[in-house]
Amino acid sequence: MPFQAATATPRRAMTPAAFVHGVVAAYAVYGRDPAEALGKGQVTEDLVRSQDGRVTAAQFEALAGHAMHELDDEALGWFSRRLPWGTYGMLCRASITAPNLEVALKRWCRHHRLLTEDVLFELSLGDETATISLREQRDLGPLREFCLVTLLRYVLGFSCWAVDSAIALRAAEFPYSEPGHVSVYPTIFCRHLSFDADGARIVFDKHYLSLPLTRSPADLDSMLKGALRLTVLPYRRDRLLVERVRRVLRNARGRSLGAEDVASELALSTRTMHRRLREEATSLRDLKEETKFELAKQELMRGRTPIKRIAEIAGFRNEKSFSRAFRGWTGASPASFAEGIADGRRSALLSACHKLTAPEIALGGRNVPDPVSMSGVSFARPNEAWCATASASAGRRARRWWSSRRRPASTSRRCHRPPAGRLPSSDSRNHGRPGRHW
Repeated sequence: MPFQAATATPRRAMTPAAFVHGVVAAYAVYGRDPAEALGKGQVTEDLVRSQDGRVTAAQFEALAGHAMHELDDEALGWFSRRLPWGTYGMLCRASITAPNLEVALKRWCRHHRLLTEDVLFELSLGDETATISLREQRDLGPLREFCLVTLLRYVLGFSCWAVDSAIALRAAEFPYSEPGHVSVYPTIFCRHLSFDADGARIVFDKHYLSLPLTRSPADLDSMLKGALRLTVLPYRRDRLLVERVRRVLRNARGRSLGAEDVASELALSTRTMHRRLREEATSLRDLKEETKFELAKQELMRGRTPIKRIAEIAGFRNEKSFSRAFRGWTGASPASFAEGIADGRRSALLSACHKLTAPEIALGGRNVPDPVSMSGVSFARPNEAWCATASASAGRRARRWWSSRRRPASTSRRCHRPPAGRLPSSDSRNHGRPGRHW
């Protein structure tokens, strides 16, 4: 997908004036005049003085791009050392050859440390989530918000572009108070926001890390010509959207979810969700049917849940409508399907028992030496009734029986005498009688 088409169209002024102030502050750090950069971005003096103004993504891209060129610092004064123009492009080139997103992000975190140690990137993995954190090593001063937000948007924007998929964030946390322009944060991050946290981080589904990188070096050259667009605009396509919809539907378990409910869980509008599902050659209705069948099949295979309860779990109003839908899916009723599964398990058990000899069954199916070579006695194959009723007690009896077959013909106990010339030891506790050990 071309880079320009993959990002949202900058139709509205969404970028807060606070980020414009950050660019102007960078000029103050270097003692330069920002007038030319403001002219490139068509940013007026009134907007610079405004606290709640907005600029479009195209305006901010032109402003920040000119500032980075003119100041020769892509960090715009955040760090203790200058990051010359092209530094983050080099970081992208070092990561683009990775086989998947996880390796690419690990490279990004490691290589960014070579650029500066003022702020460190860290990637951590949980059971279901992955987290990209920023650890501050120095006081960033008034540029703190601008720096942390931009760094997170850099890595998030590159990741989305590299795998050609929007990465839906589960949460975003920031170590400062809620700003006055907080309304823009859901657009560039997500709805689940936390402020006054112990650090800056974004959390997303761990499965995104396994996505392969789909971009070539030629694609990277094209992207870098407008890379700043990724810092202020969300990536549109989500390659895991179908799986995310399935997860929402599975977690409902009996609750009837409409399109508005599912879209709300995904932090999307209903229209956007339907459009993106069409792009993935599916629909919400198809995914609902698929999820209902999977839930019903899982419960029937367990064999312990009543049909009426399974109908509720799958999201049906009553057992009759569930049975009708299940017949349409499989050609059989739920009860027949469950009986078939039970018969299949019984047949599989009997088949497995048929393949074992009597000693193997007695020992829980473990391999034992051939009984013919051990005792010279062959055993007939056990019948189905014996296999089906084998239990722990039967196994113990069988093991005792097998042990008796291995004993010598004579069962009389032999008297072990001490070697010649040695007397048995005495034990005072035995009152002078021979000791227990010879």
